[in-house]
Amino acid sequence: PIAEEILFRGILYPVIKQIGHPNLAAIGTAILFALFHVNLLTFASLTVVALGLIAVYELTDNLLAPITAHAVFNASNLIMLFSQ
Repeated sequence: PIAEEILFRGILYPVIKQIGHPNLAAIGTAILFALFHVNLLTFASLTVVALGLIAVYELTDNLLAPITAHAVFNASNLIMLFSQ
């Protein structure tokens, strides 16, 4: 989560947004985030998760917030996987 959030929400998203394309920044980095995980079965849901992480970043203006949310998301997925 740390490296991914630094790349997607800490670098790519703000750069694209600052050059005047906030919608492209959000949608484009969300799609790239989902593609980065190389799993077509989870592409749509990971795109939505990425948009949620962008919202968390925008609401808090703090990269630690989406890092934490991402870690909680991953941990909850692992817990569900191991509990099955």
